Amino acid sequence: AEAEKEKGNAAFKGGRVREAALHYTRSLELHGRNPVALSNRALCRIMQGQAGDAEQDATQAIAMDPEYVKAYYRRALARKELGNIQGAIQDLEQVMELAPGTANVPKELEELRSLPASNAPSCAAAAYIPRRSG
Repeated sequence: AEAEKEKGNAAFKGGRVREAALHYTRSLELHGRNPVALSNRALCRIMQGQAGDAEQDATQAIAMDPEYVKAYYRRALARKELGNIQGAIQDLEQVMELAPGTANVPKELEELRSLPASNAPSCAAAAYIPRRSG
C-alpha cells in the first residue's frame, strides 16, 4: 500500500495526474484506511474535474483523521467547484483553526465571502415540500 502511494506521489510530481490517481486507488485497495492517500487522490480528482468524487475522498480522510489539514483544504477546493460556497468557507475556517499560519487561506476565505449570493447553489427546490391532497 505504501509503495503504491509513493508511486502516486512520484507520478503526481511528474505531472501525470491520472496515473497518480490510479496509484492512490491501488494503495487504498490494499489498505483502505489511509487518509493521506485519500486526500492525495482527492487533489487528483479536483484536477481532473471530478469535484464530487474529490469531496467524498476528502470527507473520508477527515473522518479517519479529523486534524488532517490538507483534507479540509482539498474538500474546500472541491466544494468551491461544486458551488457549495458555505461548505468551502467552513472547511477553510477549520484549516485556519488547525493551522493558523497556512498561507493563502485568509485571502481565499475573503474571496469566498465576497462572492455574490447568486454563486451559491439554490436550495429553493430542495425546500419545496408538496402538500398532500385530502
